[in-house]
Amino acid sequence: MKILLALCLPVLFLSCTEKSERTVSVIGTASTTVTPDIALVTIGASFLDVTAEGAAAKAGKEMTDLSAICKSLGIKSDDILSLGLAIDQEYRWENNTERVAGIRATDNLRITVRNIGTLKTLLDEALRTKINRLGGIAFTHSKIDSLRKTTCLRALDDARQSALTMCSQMGVSLGKVMSLSNTPENTRQSPAPAWPTTTMEHAVAARPAATVMPGKMELSNSVFAVFEIK
Repeated sequence: MKILLALCLPVLFLSCTEKSERTVSVIGTASTTVTPDIALVTIGASFLDVTAEGAAAKAGKEMTDLSAICKSLGIKSDDILSLGLAIDQEYRWENNTERVAGIRATDNLRITVRNIGTLKTLLDEALRTKINRLGGIAFTHSKIDSLRKTTCLRALDDARQSALTMCSQMGVSLGKVMSLSNTPENTRQSPAPAWPTTTMEHAVAARPAATVMPGKMELSNSVFAVFEIK
């Protein structure tokens, strides 16, 4: 029995060696640069009053006025989203004692500006009101999904071309795909314009006009692929 087992071992080893797959692993990359055509901006107002009703009324009025500005610029109601009203009691220190300063109400709108050319006008008009909060500005593209798919396909093509080049140099043929993995894409864009510095309460002095510089967006994608070598 021991002799028979010893004779079988080399046969098993040779069988595994003959069936082992020869592969080539490559990474394909691609990037797409576009000019943003949509802006996402969050604008709000925060007011302090002796009552919650009074503070909420002040913030609500500014949101109503802001909505009217948006609609005058052709921004549809569906692109104006209320992020909710927050009401908090505010305190201040006076003679080493914490006292209630009042009730603060904060309200914000998320606005999708599909005509990016109107963004500067929107910000300038908002600066002329008692709006005193900017949550941030982000830029995107109306065809972002299509651009992502196209970039991914180009990365796949780059991976295949790299594999073909390697096989050609080594005198072998490229076979079927054994495995594929797509790494998360990286999206880079220029910084959003800065909102002029203000206090929480509206300053009487005129604030400078906003500067809008959308810059460029870069979508990048990479694919890891393993191909069979014939």
